[in-house]
Amino acid sequence: LQTDRAKMIQARAAEAMTIENEKSRLDDIGISKNPEWIGLDDNFAGYDVLSFDLIDNFEVNRLIEVKSTKGQPLRFFITRNEWEVAKKFGDAYFFHIWDMAANPPILFEKNY
Repeated sequence: LQTDRAKMIQARAAEAMTIENEKSRLDDIGISKNPEWIGLDDNFAGYDVLSFDLIDNFEVNRLIEVKSTKGQPLRFFITRNEWEVAKKFGDAYFFHIWDMAANPPILFEKNY
């Protein structure tokens, strides 16, 4: 139970860092919206954060699944639902992998 609790705390911390990272990124590209922390309310959406991007001056959705790990080499698990959502949304789907062993944590971003 303690291990599960520690993992949940780490996961929420990584999601919060993604929210802050996305707020800064959106500000940098001139989008005035804030990212939405979908994972707090819906564990079955297949992603944790709804953000936005600009493609050819059009605002598009950016779906982000957040993972955190302290393992070396970096490794994490993807659920079948997360993978199916990633396949469905393709280039709009991103993985944020946080290396929580680093101080401060390091973000690695991978597009589907």
